Amino acid sequence: ARLTPSRALPQFVCDDARQIKVPTLMIGGERTAARFRVATEELRKCMPASEYALLPQATHALHLENPSAFNAIVLQFLARQSKRRG
Repeated sequence: ARLTPSRALPQFVCDDARQIKVPTLMIGGERTAARFRVATEELRKCMPASEYALLPQATHALHLENPSAFNAIVLQFLARQSKRRG
């Protein structure tokens, strides 16, 4: 599956995503444009071990719209990773 909607960006496919071996967090906004939601869903299919969080009432600029909630999600993810590494 082709994950980039623009010719200006390099093509990124599932085989590329499968090469990512580090813990990965994807965060989406509930009101994000459909093209971003589709790209995220395709990427999640390629990376089943990744984590996903959805920010209610947020768009693609979720880190600007609700920085406290965004930061909390990221910090919780990092704390889980820290516990796993011991």
